[in-house]
Amino acid sequence: AATLTVDDGDAFIADPKSKIGVQRAIASKSGVEEADVTVTLSSTRRLGRNLADTSVRVDYSIEKTFALKADAETQAAALVSTLQDVNVEELAEAIVTEIGEAGGASYA
Repeated sequence: AATLTVDDGDAFIADPKSKIGVQRAIASKSGVEEADVTVTLSSTRRLGRNLADTSVRVDYSIEKTFALKADAETQAAALVSTLQDVNVEELAEAIVTEIGEAGGASYA
C-alpha cells in the first residue's frame, strides 16, 4: 500500500481516470503489463484537517502467471527488488502524467 496526498481526495477517488493513471504508473515503474496490476483507492482522513483535504490510500497487487515455479520465484524476487528501488517522486510524477494521458483532472 502507498499513500498519496492530493488537494481533494474524494474527487480523486471518484474520478475513474485516477485509478487508470495509478494502475498505469505502477505497471510502468514495475515493468509489468497494465493488466497485471489491480488498484483500489480509498480515503484516509487526517485528524484536525478540513474534510476535503484527504490522503488517498492506494492498495495494489501485481499478478503474473508462469509455467514453471522456478520462473515465478525468480521473477517475483526481481519484481520485489524493482519495486523497492522505485523513487517516490518519480512514481508521483508518473501518476500525474498517466492520469493526464487518461483524460483525468490534474491533482498535482
